[in-house]
Amino acid sequence: AAAACLALMASGLSFGQDAAPPAPAAPPAPPSGLGLSSGVPHLQLVGASFDDFYWVWLPSVSNLAGFGTSSPFQYGPISLPAATFDSVTLSGPGGLIGSLNPASNSFMVSANSLASGYYSLEVTGHTTGGPAVYAVQIDVTPVPEPETWALMLAGLGLLGFSAARRRKA
Repeated sequence: AAAACLALMASGLSFGQDAAPPAPAAPPAPPSGLGLSSGVPHLQLVGASFDDFYWVWLPSVSNLAGFGTSSPFQYGPISLPAATFDSVTLSGPGGLIGSLNPASNSFMVSANSLASGYYSLEVTGHTTGGPAVYAVQIDVTPVPEPETWALMLAGLGLLGFSAARRRKA
């Protein structure tokens, strides 16, 4: 299936293509001028069937959430049907994390406390009646480290101590 990347997304790197390449050892520099950021949808034009991979680099322990959707598209004389997602698989440095078979025109995935490294989201599906458009969005949020929590709790303790001291005076 011909795959046309219209936008890149996720915090670091993400792209779609027809075959799964091996994950690089370190994240390459993002292409200049594309404005890579978390939450930017990736649009994909697909033919009768598709098998696309989206790679995401997590620089530290993070939570990942994503969704895909497809609906009929009409713009003037151009009319495209919705795509149907057959399977969605999330894999990482340790292998398979999870998969689902939505058999519908939308899906949602999430995983918490993922270690740093490359993760792939494989999306397969089909269309009826010609090419279709679907969108995938992946959001990555870092998980605060224990030191961050300790510092925040120490700060709150100092604020409480200060407030109690003012109340006595």
